[in-house]
Amino acid sequence: MDKKLWLIKDKKGRIFGPYNEEEVCFYIEEEEFKGEEFFSSYPAGKWKPLSAHLVFYEKILDKLNQKPRPADESKKSISVKESINEQSHIEDEPIEPTRIVAPREDSSSKKKKKSKVKIKLSKEFKEDVLIEEGVSDVIEMEDVRESFINKLKTSLKIPVLAFVSLLLIAVVVFLSQDRERLSEAQVRLLPISQTRAPWSQEELKAKFRSGLLAYFKGTVSNYLNSQIEFVQILEGNPDKVEVYLYLCLVYLELWPFAYQDTRDKSVLRKTLNLASRKDKGGIFSGVCKSVQHLINKQPEQSLMITNSSLSMVGNLNHIFFYYIKAKALKALNRKTEAGNYLQNIYKLRPKWTAPYMLSAQMFYEGNQYDLSGKLYQKVLSIFPGHVSAGLRMGILEYKYFKKFQNSEMRLKSILTNLTDLVELNILIEAYIALANIYLKQNNKKGVLEYSNKAYALDPEHPDVILLKSKLGDQANFENIKVQARGLIYKGDMLVSQGDCSSAKKYFQKAYSAGNKRNALAAFKMAQCYWQSGASGQAIRWLKRSINVNSKMLEAYFLLSDYLSDLYDFESARDVLNSVKSQQPSNYDLFKAYALLSFRQKQYQAAITYAERSLKFYTSDIDIYVLLSKAYLGLGKGYKSFAYAEKAIQEDVNSVPAQISYALALDLAYGFHRAEEHFEKLIEHFPLVVEYSQALGEYYFNKGLYNEALVQFKGIIERIPKFKSAYTYLGRIYNYLSYKAGGGQEKYKQALKYFLEATLLDISDPEPIFYIGQTHLQHKQYQLAENEFEKILRINPNYPLIHYYIGLVNFYQQGEEDLAKALKSARTQSAKNPNHFLPYKLAGDIYNLRAKGVFEDPQEKRTTYELCANEYQKALKYLKNDIEVSLGLIGCYKGAGNLDSALQLSKQLIQKEGLSGYPELYREIGSIYEAKERYEEARSRYFNYFRLMPNAKDRVEIETRINKLISEKKELSKAGQEE
Repeated sequence: MDKKLWLIKDKKGRIFGPYNEEEVCFYIEEEEFKGEEFFSSYPAGKWKPLSAHLVFYEKILDKLNQKPRPADESKKSISVKESINEQSHIEDEPIEPTRIVAPREDSSSKKKKKSKVKIKLSKEFKEDVLIEEGVSDVIEMEDVRESFINKLKTSLKIPVLAFVSLLLIAVVVFLSQDRERLSEAQVRLLPISQTRAPWSQEELKAKFRSGLLAYFKGTVSNYLNSQIEFVQILEGNPDKVEVYLYLCLVYLELWPFAYQDTRDKSVLRKTLNLASRKDKGGIFSGVCKSVQHLINKQPEQSLMITNSSLSMVGNLNHIFFYYIKAKALKALNRKTEAGNYLQNIYKLRPKWTAPYMLSAQMFYEGNQYDLSGKLYQKVLSIFPGHVSAGLRMGILEYKYFKKFQNSEMRLKSILTNLTDLVELNILIEAYIALANIYLKQNNKKGVLEYSNKAYALDPEHPDVILLKSKLGDQANFENIKVQARGLIYKGDMLVSQGDCSSAKKYFQKAYSAGNKRNALAAFKMAQCYWQSGASGQAIRWLKRSINVNSKMLEAYFLLSDYLSDLYDFESARDVLNSVKSQQPSNYDLFKAYALLSFRQKQYQAAITYAERSLKFYTSDIDIYVLLSKAYLGLGKGYKSFAYAEKAIQEDVNSVPAQISYALALDLAYGFHRAEEHFEKLIEHFPLVVEYSQALGEYYFNKGLYNEALVQFKGIIERIPKFKSAYTYLGRIYNYLSYKAGGGQEKYKQALKYFLEATLLDISDPEPIFYIGQTHLQHKQYQLAENEFEKILRINPNYPLIHYYIGLVNFYQQGEEDLAKALKSARTQSAKNPNHFLPYKLAGDIYNLRAKGVFEDPQEKRTTYELCANEYQKALKYLKNDIEVSLGLIGCYKGAGNLDSALQLSKQLIQKEGLSGYPELYREIGSIYEAKERYEEARSRYFNYFRLMPNAKDRVEIETRINKLISEKKELSKAGQEE
């Protein structure tokens, strides 16, 4: 199919597209288009019936000739070539037509324009991370579709016979290249996407048996056949909950060969959503959750869910739960335990190949080659067509059993006729083995052929490098096209082993492999940089990923996540808005908006977005946890508790859900319920350090510093490099030093712990901020300013950092210091216009300056007016704060606005909780005194003394007010006598 794009118009006049021919055929197959529609070229052209297009016509005929349910449908097979979706493409294609584009009849001669959405990043972000030649500060989203077959057809006027001849030639060429392309090919996970008429019992049994037999054979082509059968069963009979178990197991096996992009993840999520609704809290949906955790590289969570499911299995067959558990245990490097579960499966299901393959792989990795070989032979005796087992056996025969002739015959036979996808690491080792065999035979052609193929998949493989050195000048590796897929596969393996540093080398090579930059490699590169603390590099690589593939939505969402984590909320929202302009109704988009709003402490907005995301996916634990936290932020304990409870119902083993549940218990039912829940969690899951961390933070926030100290010190004893524990220990010792009279010793201990946290991650500004805050609280102003200035260089978006720099200058109180403080307050209020602190600081600065010596009374009055203006802004976001209100009253008085000062004072006294505030009565007394209403002033001063009998200014005020009243009486008497 060619690169031409088409618009489709239905009978109602609605226009969809643009689509390439493959997409139109897909929608015909899915019955989105019935054959009654019209098509035209994009951006504009004449409308013709859909059947006037040869390819569309043939697809419509095929669909019409299909019986609703052929008798042999359950026995249909599907080749890998037919199941690979667009082979080398990694773009995320739409699942259903959503965009409507109106054609323009007068623009047929114009070239197709690319639809772009530009994302402007904030100034600080550009300056910090985009200073690189060739890297723009604008991210472009392009709506570009590509296809790959219709290059043979230049016009529909070509005779059908000639077109068919050309097509046959293309097929021959396609098949001749197919074996090479299999190493880079990827498959799509098949969604449950349509509703069918219910299958009869006989049909159900036939389809289920066909799917299960294919699954047990354990090859990719068989998994694809199995996937079709299970999906079709669930489309016709969605209440067959046990089938979700098998479909999720198939997804698990296909995942290494899938695109693993937004579309595949959406299929996983939707299937899990359906399973959870049909089998709420049941063992079958539990398997799907466990599979999802394995795919997300969370084996601990997978293991906990599987254990819970096993306790409920009852009389059902345990083997599938054993298999998942064995996979989780292997991922946790608990291979002996994994082997025990696999042994049980052999006895219960001796014809299932996957457990033998998993066990053989563990023996192979443990250098137990005899045991490994026996298991591969067992697989081949069950299913001689098992390609992976055959290749592994050939590798063992060459590398360890020294049966070179057997190895050559086996490997060459399989590789020459390769029609199935296999794991890339197996393929690489097979190529290396054959190359070395031919090297021993002095077969130059054979050596170069297979060493080149191995090099194309992994140029950094030690055996490939060794081959390269043996071949010397004969090798021509520099001209070989390296395949990105193999490099990414190797990088993923290293990441799963915790070696992101080495993985970056593979991802970087994959990014530039071939003729086209690789978006997925750039995406994974960004994740590794972020993990190592290099946030600027991480953001740069995500930007590259988006520029290469503007439809890779996960890159946008991760970029927004990283930016908001760095407090660059404006840029994060711009990134999400660019996605919204293309896909306004997207689950991941709503989830990303919810997270961004939560980090901005816009809790109501976070709740709105989170609830919208739940309409797409009702089993997302992360969303329930976020909702619980957001309601907690609003002080709505019972709402918070309800959502935490829902999260636990979805997954009782979820650590974030359990922590949210405990915190919600506090707000809903009190301290002791929350503390008790935390203690039970720690008792039952002593290895989950997050529970001890959460309890320590809970104690800290409750002011129970000694209890918090015990928790954090216990964490460090177990995990010496737990950064957050060091930060909290520093905060505790800082509090003890300046609040609890701990003095210099505690002050030094606080700094020591903060320094430890800083050394663990020099890119994290949080410990540096607390060092500065500690110095500030101990009046070490210059030291505090130095630390805050460091943060300004690391991340100028760090919350309120300009405010704290201004505060340091304010406390020093020199005229130059106050000018700097005011400038910092202004900068902060521009960055955070809805936060009261910058306005309060500006008001405090003007208030302090106004109390100084001014030769010009008008200047003093003006300064007080500026002071009042700043305090008014602060009170807009901090209603009825007594400290700011008293400052505002004082500034009103200084500016001569006594009526406003009196009105505000009286309003505050009427507020609940403020009527007993003594300073308010003193202020009202002083206002009446300034108005020369001395009796009213004395009455308010009396209220002040009643509330504060030991007030330091009592004698002074009483003496002054009595004198003023006496003088007024004398003046009044003298006036009457006259």
